[in-house]
Amino acid sequence: MTNLRKTITASLALALTISLAVCVNSTVAAARSGTSPTAKLDQFAFRTEVLLTGGADPEPVLSIRTNGTYAAPGSQDCRAEVSTGGFTYTERAVVVGGRVFLDDGDGLHKAKRTAYDFASLCPSDPTYWTGYPDMPTNAHGTRETIDGIKSERFELGNAVESVREYFGTEIPDGMTVDRIAMTRAVNGGWPVTLDVQLTGTTDDACAAMAQGNGLELAVALPCTLKVSVAVTRPNDKAIEIRIPKSAAPGKKDHT
Repeated sequence: MTNLRKTITASLALALTISLAVCVNSTVAAARSGTSPTAKLDQFAFRTEVLLTGGADPEPVLSIRTNGTYAAPGSQDCRAEVSTGGFTYTERAVVVGGRVFLDDGDGLHKAKRTAYDFASLCPSDPTYWTGYPDMPTNAHGTRETIDGIKSERFELGNAVESVREYFGTEIPDGMTVDRIAMTRAVNGGWPVTLDVQLTGTTDDACAAMAQGNGLELAVALPCTLKVSVAVTRPNDKAIEIRIPKSAAPGKKDHT
């Protein structure tokens, strides 16, 4: 699972980094809000999806979906499902205070914090929001309401030239930014949604999207990487994360 997780993290990081580059080049501003839901909200729910497809086949070569909840000051419940090559792997982490419980298919067990090595894939963990794209505080988008959240939408469109200018030669030829749309809360400035789509028409571009880190992923041309993120139920006091009863003493501990 380690190499697979590295591949997922690399693909997600590529999409988010490109989004950040577009934001920086889209608006001249002195400051960005830099506000994450884990820092701004007492509770929230989330869902994310990363899909990598190739050629005319609608079935993803790689997919990862997460969903879960967060409750301040640091409790979280994150479920992750990864699929590739007909193989599906699921994991769940529950964090309450300094205690961690993991489930990789045989029930929740006590674990060390270091065993929660997919935390960066979960919006319930502060590490997820490191380097997350954001518009400057003095930029304003189109007002709309998403799941009851008053938001501002930023449609950044095809911004491949600004991305190339920001990254230089790090963005391969043959990669285009088809869509980057993001929304942030009017009150608080935290991210509400993100929708990114990248397309690659060369082997180098698709290799960048499917950065293997030791895992071979065969991706037909053209390839498409889609990333979506949604934060919901802000400050919903009904969200409670408790120590799971199933993780009773005597169960095997993860290390």
